[in-house]
Amino acid sequence: MVNEQKVVSIRPDKVPQFSAKDVAYMNQMDKLRPFWEHDMDLESFKEAITNKQTHVVDRNLLHDVLSKQYIKLGFDFAPKTELRDSNTFTITTAHQPSLLTGPLYFIYKAVSAIVLSRQLKETYPDYNFQPVFVIGGEDHDFEEINHLKLFGKTLEWDNKGQNGSCGRMNLDGMDQVLDELYAILGEGEHATSLKSMLDVAFKESKWTYGEATQHFVIDLFKETELLVMNMDDAQLKQAFIPIMQKELTESFSQSSVQTRIDALEQLGFKMQAYPRAINLFYLSDGQRNRIELQDDHYVVINTTIRWTQAEILEELNQNPATNY
Repeated sequence: MVNEQKVVSIRPDKVPQFSAKDVAYMNQMDKLRPFWEHDMDLESFKEAITNKQTHVVDRNLLHDVLSKQYIKLGFDFAPKTELRDSNTFTITTAHQPSLLTGPLYFIYKAVSAIVLSRQLKETYPDYNFQPVFVIGGEDHDFEEINHLKLFGKTLEWDNKGQNGSCGRMNLDGMDQVLDELYAILGEGEHATSLKSMLDVAFKESKWTYGEATQHFVIDLFKETELLVMNMDDAQLKQAFIPIMQKELTESFSQSSVQTRIDALEQLGFKMQAYPRAINLFYLSDGQRNRIELQDDHYVVINTTIRWTQAEILEELNQNPATNY
C-alpha cells in the first residue's frame, strides 16, 4: 500500500521566519524590481544564460580546485561534472560549516540547488546545469556554528579553546558530540548508515573541521549530482588577488554596497549587516582578525602587525592563500 501524501501550499507572508524583505522579493513587489536583474521564473533563465555567456570564466580553475579537493577527501570526481564545457552553468548556494549541517535549511539549500538544476535541464535541454554547494570554510563565528538542536536536545561542540577560522580548526572534541548524537539516533538502518558517514569524516580522519564537513556533505549527497566546494583554497585565493588589492586600495565594496543599503532602508527594509571601509581579514595560526587603515598604515586588529600600502600589497601577492 502506498501512503498518500498531502501537499499544502503556504503563502510566504504566513511563514514568520521570512523577513519582510524576503516576502517582498518572493512576491516580486514592484518597488524592489530595481534590485534584481532577472525575474524569478524559469522563463527568465534564458536571459540569464545569454548574459552569463558573455562573462569570462576560468572553468579550468573551478574544475581543478574541485577535483583536487575531492581526491584529497577520497572521492572520485571526474565522472561527476562537465564544468569545462562552455554550455554548463552552475547553480550555486552556500552556507557556513554548521555543526553536522546544523539547521534544516542547510539541507534545504542543497536540495533546492539540485531541484532547480534539474528543472532548468528540462526547460533548456541544450545546456548543462551543475548544482554546487559552497562551504564557507573561513567562517569565524564559532558561537553560530558550534551547536545543533535535534529532537528537543542541544548538542554543542567544545573545541578545546581553539580560535580563528572555524574551518581550519582541528577535530578535538568532536568525539563527544558524535557519542551524544549516536545515543539519540539509536540503532535503526538509517542511523547506522549516518553513523558510518560521520565516523569517516569526523572520527577516523585527520582533516580540518572544514574538510570534514565538506566530506560529510559530499557523502550525504553522493547519489545526486551536487558538488561541494570549500572556499578556503590556495588556488581560489590566488585568482582573487586583484579583487582584494582593489579592496585594500580603493575600499570599493563599501561604497557599492552602502548605496544599495541606503536605497533599501528608504523603502522601509531593515538590514542585517553593514560594510566596513576594508572588508578583509588576516588569517594566521588560530587567528582571524580584521584589517583596518589607520594613519596611512594597514593594521591587523588586536595584533602588533602593521604595513605600509606597498608592504601589504607585497604580502597579499606573496601569501594570498595563507593569510587572507
